[in-house]
Amino acid sequence: MKILNSFIPIFEDCSSRMVADLFKWANGDTVDMFHFTSKCTLEMVCATTLGSNVLEREGSDEFLRNMEGLFELVGKRMLSVELFLDSIYRLTSYHRKEMKIRKKINEFSGNIIKEKRREHMSCLNQQHLHDESTLTKDEDDIRKPQIFIDQLLSLSNSSRPFTDEEILHNVLTIMIAGNDTSGLGVAHACLFLAIYPDIQQKVYDEVMKHFPPDGPNDRISLDADSLRQLEYTEMFLKEVLRHCPVAPTVARQNLKELELDGVRIPAGNILSFSFFALHRRKDIWGQDAEKFDPENFAPERCEKRHPYAFMPFSSGSRNCIGGRYAMISMKVMIVYIVRNFSLKTNLRHSDLRYKFGMTLKLPFAHAIQVYKRNIEQ
Repeated sequence: MKILNSFIPIFEDCSSRMVADLFKWANGDTVDMFHFTSKCTLEMVCATTLGSNVLEREGSDEFLRNMEGLFELVGKRMLSVELFLDSIYRLTSYHRKEMKIRKKINEFSGNIIKEKRREHMSCLNQQHLHDESTLTKDEDDIRKPQIFIDQLLSLSNSSRPFTDEEILHNVLTIMIAGNDTSGLGVAHACLFLAIYPDIQQKVYDEVMKHFPPDGPNDRISLDADSLRQLEYTEMFLKEVLRHCPVAPTVARQNLKELELDGVRIPAGNILSFSFFALHRRKDIWGQDAEKFDPENFAPERCEKRHPYAFMPFSSGSRNCIGGRYAMISMKVMIVYIVRNFSLKTNLRHSDLRYKFGMTLKLPFAHAIQVYKRNIEQ
């Protein structure tokens, strides 16, 4: 958690830029909120894996576009049976496009990895000039983001060093896995805030209670403790993820033979679990399971449910390692959005339809009207 909490300043910086972009449309214009939240989370995941200055480097805009293109191609292949076989996929234009994109991504990321390795070696060479206690204090400083690539280089000190290629592979895996989660979650959350004005008001009131206006510049500073105080906001986000689990299904292979409801399942089969269906079971969530109600996550209700009744990021030994990362980043983004904007939409809950794939998306835009708030009130 210490590493995740160290990312909060990065989440704030990216959220602040997202808010600045939204201000251009904050006169009641209709926007596709996912366009803004996906860009924000891509910046977050790049900054927390490669370093906060990655967005300031020459070529960063092209790098972000290439990452978006790669995500699109990976998702398309995963959902297209005819593209599963490498021998067939290599004959398609998708493969040629992917190779061009990967080459550019690898060049940009590779240069950063080489620079980081040089910086890391320089720090190691200077260790003898510093007191060990000073180093420990610096490493434990929660205000210093613990960038993923730096962690990989540090691990190399006590084991076999990672090659640049291995580091690049791990970094890209984290970025691909982490990009859609928070962006989609917050886009869905904004839509539910717009659909339910009373819930939006409760979230806004709680946020302003803990982060009131602070002068003409109105700068706020978030940390792990202050985010934990947003209890209703967390209940709201969990209800969003109950209705819209970003990953609607997950597949697992049974290593041993098992029996489910009298059906024998031999070892080695692939089983698919639907979180989308689980989160709507009336025997678990009651007759109003389809209703959007953040009170479903009030402590007294949670105590009565099975711990695996709610699995937005899977659960058990193979759960998603990015679940906590996603929740913290989503909270930060929601704080920045609701403090600055009032959200409205012409959509109703009954209008929502879902497009199942690698992630749970809408088949249409997250169409939301954005209005600037007067936060001096």
